[in-house]
Amino acid sequence: MDLPVMPPVKPMLAKSVSTIPPDMSYEAKWDGFRAIV
Repeated sequence: MDLPVMPPVKPMLAKSVSTIPPDMSYEAKWDGFRAIV
């Protein structure tokens, strides 16, 4: 199988912030959750 990234892939951890940086936007994810399989 050809993968775009070869394992092991470390997950990106969530970080709590008080406000969203002005050059970024927030979009709620309603269709499930992200996972590394």
